Amino acid sequence: MHKNFFFILIVFFSMVNLTFGTLYHGAGIQMTWDGAGVYYKPLWIFDDNFQFTSEVGVHFEKSQPRFKRDGFYNYQNIFLDLSGGCRHNLFSYQYTRPFRLILMANIGGMSDVQSFAKENISGNWMIKYMLGSGIQFYNGRTLNEIAIQFSYSHAIESQASLMFSFYWN
Repeated sequence: MHKNFFFILIVFFSMVNLTFGTLYHGAGIQMTWDGAGVYYKPLWIFDDNFQFTSEVGVHFEKSQPRFKRDGFYNYQNIFLDLSGGCRHNLFSYQYTRPFRLILMANIGGMSDVQSFAKENISGNWMIKYMLGSGIQFYNGRTLNEIAIQFSYSHAIESQASLMFSFYWN
């Protein structure tokens, strides 16, 4: 059963021509009200309107107390953030020549780095949902992106964030 699932998955991806997409590597910086994050963001462009994306990075959050030391709380948590999703360009390239307006949706998980231990190697993961919109534009051979994202997760308190990203081929 397990081997059949992977075979069917490979056949499905072959039928929808995923091999004809263009893979871009990217980096992003995210800012929230009480934290910031640094991400590696691969982007898979299939056509002019549809893209797959993922985010792998760390998010530094200062909204929840972690421990009390000398009568003071340390308000810094470090989260591992993994998510994947899709993007859709709102308008055709011919109407918005230098800029592309995009809508994006991601789903994934976040885990506090302190939750990983020898007895609990998988850590404590919390689901993260994200919706956003932004602008993409080219600067030479680099695809730049500015996005406003609205996310929900028990890991971070802020729900809105601003992300700056750039991609290269």
